[in-house]
This record gives sequence, C-alpha cells and structure tokens, in this order.
Amino acid sequence: MYEVSEEKKIFLARIAPIVDTLFANNRVFQEKLDKNEMLQHIANLFKKSSIEELINIEDRDLSNKVDGILVINATAGMLNDLTLEEIETFDAAVEGR
Repeated sequence: MYEVSEEKKIFLARIAPIVDTLFANNRVFQEKLDKNEMLQHIANLFKKSSIEELINIEDRDLSNKVDGILVINATAGMLNDLTLEEIETFDAAVEGR
C-alpha cells in the first residue's frame, strides 16, 4: 500500500487551499488543468526542499510560486492548436512586425 510521507501531508495541507483559490479565480486553470494532478505535481516539485523550508516560506511567496507553476502547465502547448496562418500572425506580433 502506498503511504504519503508526513512531510508531504503537511505540504499538501498547506498548498491545497492556495490551489483551490487559484483555480476558483482562473477559468483557464479550470478548463486546462486537473486540480488533483496539479496538487501532486506541485508537491513533487517541492520535495527537494526541506520540510522546514516549506513550512517557513511566506504565504504570498508560496502562492506566487504555485501560481507560476499552474500558469506554465496551463499554457504549455497552446501554440499547438494554432493554424499556420495564426502562427504567422503570432510570430509577426512577437517580432514586432
């Protein structure tokens, strides 16, 4: 049977309300991401940090980090859905043409 470490439980309890709030306030997150998968993904990303670091990080800093992770995951692959014409328009806009 798979057991979740005590440290991971503590961290999940800390990030779950942050993820809930960010999902509640962002339609893109709701449409593109699975909240439970993101909780696990974020916990895995932070597992290299000590539990003391995770507990002591300021709420605002932790929220900003979690938001950044969610944004990256939500926007990954967005350009894959574009047509060739849309990609050309995007490239022109990025280049400032």
